[in-house]
Amino acid sequence: MARLLRLAPLLALLLTIASLALVPRLRLSGRLASLFPDDPAAKALGAYVDAFGGGDVTIVLVRGDDPRAVEAAADDIARSAIGRPGVRGATTSVAAPAPDPDAPPPDPTIAWAFADDEERKQLAQALSDADMKERLEETRALLLMPGSSGLSTMIKGDPLRLLSIVRGRARTLAATASADESGALVADEGRARFVLVNTVGSALDSDDAKRLVDALEGAIADALPKHPGVRASIAGGAAIARDVERMIRHDLYLSSALSTVLVAVAFVVTFRRARALLAIGPPLLLGTLWTTAVAAMLPGGITAIAMGFASVVIGVGLDTGVHVYAGVERARLAAPEAPPHEIGQRALREVARPTLTAAIAAGLAFGAMALSRLPALRQLGLLCAVGEVLTALAILALTPAIAARLERRAVERPTPRALERLAASAASPRGGRIVLAAVACALVAFAILGPPRTGEAIVALKPKGLPSLVAQEEAIRLSAGTPGEVQLTITQTGRDPDSVLARAERLSRALGPGGPRTVESIAPWLPSRATIEARLAERDRLGLAGRADALSRLLGEVGFAIDPFAPALAYLRKPATVDDALSAVGRLRDGPLAPLAARHVARHPTSGESIVATYVRGPGLDPAALAREIAGVDPDAVVTGYPVLEQSLRAALARDLPRVALVALILVAIALRSVLKSGREVIVALVALAVELLAVALAVRVFHVRVHVYDALVLPVLVGITVDESMFLLHALREGGTVAAIRREGRAIVTTALTTACGFAALLTCGFPGLRDLGMIGVLGTVAGLCASLIIVPATARLLGGAGEQASRTTRP
Repeated sequence: MARLLRLAPLLALLLTIASLALVPRLRLSGRLASLFPDDPAAKALGAYVDAFGGGDVTIVLVRGDDPRAVEAAADDIARSAIGRPGVRGATTSVAAPAPDPDAPPPDPTIAWAFADDEERKQLAQALSDADMKERLEETRALLLMPGSSGLSTMIKGDPLRLLSIVRGRARTLAATASADESGALVADEGRARFVLVNTVGSALDSDDAKRLVDALEGAIADALPKHPGVRASIAGGAAIARDVERMIRHDLYLSSALSTVLVAVAFVVTFRRARALLAIGPPLLLGTLWTTAVAAMLPGGITAIAMGFASVVIGVGLDTGVHVYAGVERARLAAPEAPPHEIGQRALREVARPTLTAAIAAGLAFGAMALSRLPALRQLGLLCAVGEVLTALAILALTPAIAARLERRAVERPTPRALERLAASAASPRGGRIVLAAVACALVAFAILGPPRTGEAIVALKPKGLPSLVAQEEAIRLSAGTPGEVQLTITQTGRDPDSVLARAERLSRALGPGGPRTVESIAPWLPSRATIEARLAERDRLGLAGRADALSRLLGEVGFAIDPFAPALAYLRKPATVDDALSAVGRLRDGPLAPLAARHVARHPTSGESIVATYVRGPGLDPAALAREIAGVDPDAVVTGYPVLEQSLRAALARDLPRVALVALILVAIALRSVLKSGREVIVALVALAVELLAVALAVRVFHVRVHVYDALVLPVLVGITVDESMFLLHALREGGTVAAIRREGRAIVTTALTTACGFAALLTCGFPGLRDLGMIGVLGTVAGLCASLIIVPATARLLGGAGEQASRTTRP
């Protein structure tokens, strides 16, 4: 050990050089799937997110009191948005584009390819003699109306207006946009319009989302001044992602500044040695640098949750550094005239064993997170474990030497008497019984109240008041009528895009309309080849060539000249083929329906498989019931979505937390027993840790703090600090009684607890609920850890009759 400690500066230098070369390779993984458990539904959601980039339709919601002004403003915003960064296209209608007057008139026989069952019945009925004559008379009336000259091109090819049968239906495109019979994206009797945006990139990519939203805000700023009384807002995944990131960034800037001030004040007030930061800060930075280098070597990059390793390294490292600095102060007090080099060596010999013991034990506890079913938490556990040990080594290598040069005079800084009295009372026979009774009551309360409850959302937390979320909810109310509905996603995957599309059609028919739920499928808009073939075969059985002769005769009877309608007669005699229909489908998919197609059909970027998504919305949808319903239609289809993810995460956390906690306690016990002299000391440390976690669980339950996946960032800090404090106190108890131990370590314990609590308390000012709740749990946990160190450790040592008790009797006045 001594030789290793002498080589520590050289090893630190080599590690630093290697880390500086590796850190530039650090890559943040943008895959949200790393937060998902390892189960089929969560994996399907991960594939969906990777392929669709979030899946939300991006819209601009345009509102006003004058329908004409709203329509004009929406058209201007759409025109202004086209060509801007991140915008592939924008439209205010999903109707087919107006026919080119110089192009041939559209073929009405292609209507069968897009018609549903009811519409095909109407098309067949329209070809009867009686209906043809009636529709021709209506066409004649339309042509006699003022301003009808634009109809002439279409009428030449379709005097029976067969195409209007298919176009004349209102459909919901998504929860946030709907079209009327004409294809216009309109709601609220024209007082609301939707600009449907076809985007480039992923809503889950920070740069892509910001670029898109900035472009749309620029288009709105250019268009709205021309339309007084009209307002516009952006809804969709990209806008929400940009607003949430902006909120979190603001929260982090504010909380970081506030945390720095609060931690500095708490450190100076409690430790009374501001310059100690000069000895503690550099090794903390080195430990973070070395751990970052390890993170840079991870394949696939580091997840956002795992980035929390830095807070763990700094939080636990500050605790270790304070105790090591206090050891230097004690060494100087014991040898006032000794040179700095000797003081550093004395302090190192005193603190090396408890420091490394605590680091290894805490590292093993973090390593137990490798058992989690969440990849992000496994990665976080690995980095926390490595960071704990590396930071402890950095502190032992540098802090004693630096502190010895800062502390050239022996100054005794007494521990507050209140701490001594508190610990002494806990270590007394009566105090021990009181502590034991309190712990027993806490266990009974835990058994009655149960473990902490997860929040309604443990990943997809939505801050209130965000402009994009307000726009999203308003758009849902206008389109779907019921904000707050559950939306589930059914994914179907395969190598052949057309066969996957055919499966989606069968699924859509099986789910069917009706009931309180809404089904959003691509099937009504973009039919598969098999469906087109079947529909056109049904059309051909009607004998369209014979209907052409009937149409020619009826045109004359109604009073039309026959020659202008030669295109219509030619279409009936030679109807559209399957290839013609597929070409039309392609034009629609790449044209007005491009945003809708991007929401429903995609190709996985890694596997290359085609994925078709069908969305089901409704109040209180049950994912399990829906999965059972579709199993008979398509056994390979998977019901997923964020509600399913929340259920999977709850189940995963419910299984993971007890298992990880048990394994962590076992590993900590093994590590402590291998370095501590007494099994009683191991029990003391484990009891302190267990009581702290019990107190945190009860406080979270009593104060109704929401528990979510972000809390994974705070638990390692609490475990690491509690193990540290227990180690240093136990080593102090070996050399003296409870009062002497508190005099030696009490000031450092209070300093680390208060500085950590101040750091977490700064998060309480955040607007993002995930950070706010994390801060609350951090404050509660830090206070619980402080109580465990000052009360549970002395009381447990006394109750077990260890060395601390004997020394306490001999040193107590």
